[in-house]
Amino acid sequence: MDVRLGGLDGVEAGDHAQPTGHVAGLVDKLEHGVGPVTAGVRQVKAGTSGAEAAGLVRGEALQLGHVTILDGYMKTYLNPESLVRNPAFTQAVVVEGQAKTIYVGGQNAVRPDGTIVGGTLAEQARQALLNVQAALAAAGATLKDVVRWTVAIVEGQPAMEGFAAFREAWGGAADPPAISVYIVSGLANPQFLVEIDAIAVI
Repeated sequence: MDVRLGGLDGVEAGDHAQPTGHVAGLVDKLEHGVGPVTAGVRQVKAGTSGAEAAGLVRGEALQLGHVTILDGYMKTYLNPESLVRNPAFTQAVVVEGQAKTIYVGGQNAVRPDGTIVGGTLAEQARQALLNVQAALAAAGATLKDVVRWTVAIVEGQPAMEGFAAFREAWGGAADPPAISVYIVSGLANPQFLVEIDAIAVI
């Protein structure tokens, strides 16, 4: 059976046969504001359209995993005990349901007029993140909708400056995206010190 969140106010059953009671049970759980979650994932109440789940507790950092339910789809953030935990990123993010995916190409420290900003990694990372935000905004999304980052840093540059810039942009919000960081010998322009791309869902 296919079960899809339909705006969080019901369950749509697919073509595969399944006992009626099974579907009814899922509907009952959704109607009472609690969706079924797998072992190791915190159970949260269904939120309103476009909002985070009402039961999400912001003060509890680095949980094994929990669910954020949004209009028509669900994001599950996973940090299993078998992997190291870090407040800067999530080990895996699962997106289920109907969502629009946005792929932001690699962004560098370039202003709209084409000039390159900054001579340090920190300065360039801040501008690159501003450019990511601008691309996301054009698609109707924000940084908080990002589920994965890819960051390329030129060899010899202090990576922690880039992470500090990310923390500034991300603020105190929970559920950081998954991330991959690569050290490279160079980028398209020899003045570029960092490049950041992103995948977001809304």
